[in-house]
Amino acid sequence: MKTDESMSDVRHAPCGACQAEEPQVVGVPRVSEQAKAVTPGWEAMRVVRCAQCGFYYVDPMPFWSGDTLQTLYDEKYFSEESMWWHRQRTEVDPQRRLDAIEKEREKGCAPKFLDIGCGQGYVLEHALQRGWDVWGLEPSQVWAEQTSTRLGVKVWINRVEETDVPAESCDIVFSDSVIEHLPEPRVMMNFARRVLKRGGIAYFVTSRADALVNHFRRFVFRLVGSQRSPFIEPLCRPYHVVGFTPRCLTILAERSGFEMRHLWVRHGSEEWRKERRWTTSKFKSLALLPVFTLGEILGRGTTIDLLLIRR
Repeated sequence: MKTDESMSDVRHAPCGACQAEEPQVVGVPRVSEQAKAVTPGWEAMRVVRCAQCGFYYVDPMPFWSGDTLQTLYDEKYFSEESMWWHRQRTEVDPQRRLDAIEKEREKGCAPKFLDIGCGQGYVLEHALQRGWDVWGLEPSQVWAEQTSTRLGVKVWINRVEETDVPAESCDIVFSDSVIEHLPEPRVMMNFARRVLKRGGIAYFVTSRADALVNHFRRFVFRLVGSQRSPFIEPLCRPYHVVGFTPRCLTILAERSGFEMRHLWVRHGSEEWRKERRWTTSKFKSLALLPVFTLGEILGRGTTIDLLLIRR
């Protein structure tokens, strides 16, 4: 179903990882009033899982227009965060991830570094401090302009599929918590491969859809008679329209022309520390702390870090 440019194009799509067409319904998505206003046919949407590789996605899939994305990802998108989480996402995690990249790359001149979905620019800032030559790509005009002005770097205000970065111009491509927002994640993988030099490094961070805590949440939902899916949140913040497992993410990367060098599963036990105030959401996360912690111990945590080499 196609609508005017201010809304979206909604259609059925195959699995975004292996391209199979064997969706298994796993639940109904929660829907915000904001998403209802810009997503025709939302009532028929279901969260499904690919029977072949385990990839999660919403079907039918909303392909939101540029105008709609500006509305959904506005200045209010980032919730009020605790000082701990601010430091974690702006200093601790970026430094750890850039350290991992430096261990893999050959020493030499300053690398050309592209951050896809650079947001507020914290990773770009740390890369600059290391003397790297950096670019950013960010579809949100608000964040792209603020980051470009603050750091004095080039930031494309565009979506991946519409950005003309020169082929084989980058040594490193980085993307944190972006690929799960894309209805066609293969587009990002192909883009990264195109702009990377041979032997270049791609580093992706994404949520783990089949984290242990999500399976526990589904058990609780079914116990109280709810069909809601906890695996992804496609129609309310954070608008994750697809969701990955280590297996399907590996399949996607290898089919896109990458060699998988490292895959780490992390996080979960400190989820309750992210929000600044003691909200209902924070209390729920604290109540789930034993499940979060067990998932982290068993390698079924909430975040996947993937380091790839371009073939």
